[in-house]
Amino acid sequence: MKFRLSLELLVLSLLLPAVGNARNVVSRSELFDGTEYQFLLSDSELVKAPDWNATKPVPPLDPGKASDLARAYLDKLTKGKNIAWNLSSITLNKVSFQPERWIYEIGFIQDVSAYGAWIGPVQSFVVVVYLSGDIVDPVISHRKSPEPTPPPPPRSRGPVPPAE
Repeated sequence: MKFRLSLELLVLSLLLPAVGNARNVVSRSELFDGTEYQFLLSDSELVKAPDWNATKPVPPLDPGKASDLARAYLDKLTKGKNIAWNLSSITLNKVSFQPERWIYEIGFIQDVSAYGAWIGPVQSFVVVVYLSGDIVDPVISHRKSPEPTPPPPPRSRGPVPPAE
């Protein structure tokens, strides 16, 4: 029992430094065209942002300013995709305890008012903003489209007469 506990502590002590420096996915958004955006954080990036304690009246970055920064970034990021966005949420999340580090996750949904009555899914997107006002640059990837399935061969309508 003592050996097992020692072994577990050894493994844990070896893994903790790696976990502390790992890049963690904070947010992931995917557009209908298959483009995926992963917003990743690391300890070194968080150090750039000011700390904030929730007992203080206001965070260093005003939520409205964070929203404006996120909208400008999203418009630039999705330029040419012909998508209009509406603000849907502003969330302040703690990502570190000592010192307290926070990020905004600014959510947007596709504005479908130009389509008239709309039935069906809409696109959504979340932009991650540090309290410094810096935007977390996403890792962008593209989902491969599946290979088209060839059409089935025509069905036979019975025996084919011999060719003459």
